[in-house]
Amino acid sequence: QAVRADLAILKNVATEDVAGYRAATRSIAANCRKSKPGLAKYCREGLLEVLAHAVAEVPSHPNLVNATLDITLIIAKLIVESAPADGTDGSAAASAAPAAANGSGSAAAGSSAAASAAAAGERPRQQSSFSVGDTVLARR
Repeated sequence: QAVRADLAILKNVATEDVAGYRAATRSIAANCRKSKPGLAKYCREGLLEVLAHAVAEVPSHPNLVNATLDITLIIAKLIVESAPADGTDGSAAASAAPAAANGSGSAAAGSSAAASAAAAGERPRQQSSFSVGDTVLARR
């Protein structure tokens, strides 16, 4: 499956295939942005755990920092946006909650914490028009 193939590439942060790694991050971002079921599928397959591992390992591979940061911010934003405002269950963020609870990286822990808060049905403190993930992508 394409989902598992993308995640397998993302797990291998020590890869020499930088172009393949970046292509996998772009594929994940496109599929998750396309639909909530796409986001849920990646989350069920362990996307948050893979991102936590990648964020923890990426400092030793500076050529992959931007791609890893981009996909982490994009997924965190999508999870927060897909959380229901009324606290009902059944969203992609709710299905991601068990995976988010297992995040281990220090930077990923922040995004995992945001995902956990979103999955718990908590409303964000402030809605802003500033989109971090989109801004990072716009700088490229």
